[in-house]
Amino acid sequence: MATLNVGGTRVAYRETGSGPPVVLLHGGGSSGAQWKAVCERLAPRYRTVTVDHYGHGGTDPWPGAPEARSHDAEAALVRAVIERLGEPVHLVGHSYGGGVAVRFALRHRESLRSLTLLEPIALSLLERAGERALAEGYRQFARAFIRDVAAGDVSGAWQRFLDGDGEPGGWAALTEAARAKFLGLTGAVVSCWYANLSDDTTLEECRTLTLPALLLYGERTRPHFRRIAELLAELLPAARLQVLPGAGHLSPLTHPALVAAALAPHLDAA
Repeated sequence: MATLNVGGTRVAYRETGSGPPVVLLHGGGSSGAQWKAVCERLAPRYRTVTVDHYGHGGTDPWPGAPEARSHDAEAALVRAVIERLGEPVHLVGHSYGGGVAVRFALRHRESLRSLTLLEPIALSLLERAGERALAEGYRQFARAFIRDVAAGDVSGAWQRFLDGDGEPGGWAALTEAARAKFLGLTGAVVSCWYANLSDDTTLEECRTLTLPALLLYGERTRPHFRRIAELLAELLPAARLQVLPGAGHLSPLTHPALVAAALAPHLDAA
């Protein structure tokens, strides 16, 4: 693991393989390690770089109030890592990291060769496209986690989160060590929820992203994630949409071979 100081924040990232650089951004409650199996499959042809978000993995906690965290602030850390690479990159973002990737692309598109968004969280797109019921369902899911944590029911918050975004019974199936790791990320994830809820990306902004883009979602994912991916595939001029058979929201962990197989031809073409 390498580290970089960005305005007093220690940012952790990992590099494997060689070739054109691919930067991968993880989901909330995880770390760059979620991409390990995907990176192993890409490493023979690509230099993969995974970045830990604020408060995840080896990166320092978010320094401000939880309510002030944003995808744009996270994108500033990603920019610092990419600048060290010295050339344009392929950017891949999953879930929370997908929301960050959208904001990065809007501000620093000259740094990118291509964009891949795997069930990105860009909540405002649902609302702006008239999908208010789906948007409100996500808001209720996020607010429930924040409310449960504030009430002291941290384990219950994580159980509902993992069972909702992963597989029913997922929390119960974890080892004590794995549960402890999630519990230790509670503060970081609360601030991630606030960042997701404050997203203000517009439809018009997305239409300006003309770089090659791949939108992915799992066949078994939740409706709001599927619809955000579909909307972005419609909005981005050079986008392609692909479904991952049998996968849910956590496909980089549960179906890494499928994810890598979808990524490789997109990266090659771009």
